[in-house]
Amino acid sequence: MDMDRLITSIKNELRLAMNGVTSSSMREKGVDYKVNYGLLIPQIRMIADRYPKDSELAQRMWAEDVREMKILATMLYPTDDFSKDIATGWVSQIDNQELREQICMNLLQNLEFADELAVEFINSNESAICATGFWLFSRLCIIKSSKVSNIDKTFLLDRAILYIKDSSYSLRTAALNALKFYGRMDKSLSEEIMSRISDYQHSDDRLEKEIFDSLKFEYDFIHSGGI
Repeated sequence: MDMDRLITSIKNELRLAMNGVTSSSMREKGVDYKVNYGLLIPQIRMIADRYPKDSELAQRMWAEDVREMKILATMLYPTDDFSKDIATGWVSQIDNQELREQICMNLLQNLEFADELAVEFINSNESAICATGFWLFSRLCIIKSSKVSNIDKTFLLDRAILYIKDSSYSLRTAALNALKFYGRMDKSLSEEIMSRISDYQHSDDRLEKEIFDSLKFEYDFIHSGGI
């Protein structure tokens, strides 16, 4: 397989589909890459469908400081070849929410050791890595993976509740979403989570009150027959 030819072909497709308005908007919002073609995720996925899943190709694309190439790398890396070491290396380089969500959805949630990675990342002292761990856990809940049961409940709740008021917006949002999706899985889980944060209900702290109300609304809706 001629990797140089494939890379050139992919870059040409990206250039032809470039959306300058979207690219500029993303840059203004802090999505910072050397190159950003502004393609929508469905467009990127259509391009991925035309190329083979190949670890060498994916690694070369990930090494490029190009938004679409990095996202394509998460779509084209064969899960059987993706090791824990590579996963840890890639996740340590993620600095924006879009890429965090894409790697969790396209790649990490499908790994045999996804649960182990979630625990390892959630246990990290690096806020960006920890946030990715919570998003991976959320994805496992969303797809109703049996691997969720391999993750210690007390560990998950302790870590998520620790970070739902963190100064990092991305981390506290990730922790809150992990609690939302975890509590969706079983009513007894949602009741335990609400019990753990019961003091938030009448708190003078605006953030604590918002957290309580958000989770209560989520669980009341889901467990009363909502989607």
